[in-house]
Amino acid sequence: MSDSDEDVVWMPNPNKAHSQLSHARCACETHLFRRHQNNTATCDTCYCFVCDIPAKDCASWSRHCDAEDRGPMAAHWKTLRRAAIRARDGPAAPAAPISSLFGNRPVAAPRPAAS
Repeated sequence: MSDSDEDVVWMPNPNKAHSQLSHARCACETHLFRRHQNNTATCDTCYCFVCDIPAKDCASWSRHCDAEDRGPMAAHWKTLRRAAIRARDGPAAPAAPISSLFGNRPVAAPRPAAS
């Protein structure tokens, strides 16, 4: 077996919390997420899953702290997230019709079937 065939396993290092990337509260390695328990504690890089802002800036953190992207309530939280982002950013622009991608070029006629 060559070196390139070896498996690599990534293990989080709790001693390096300062190097942790931004993450939803439900994915925090410093304060483990517990469904149906008090999840208000945050690290410096936790953000609100619903509002998509740092957790410390969330005005509804006492409710949003329990938001998660998996589990039995995931659809509920994702619906709230979409609504909050839409309220913040405004509605998305409608998609352009596919015909606009091709300009005014004529569509090729279908090729006759080979005999």
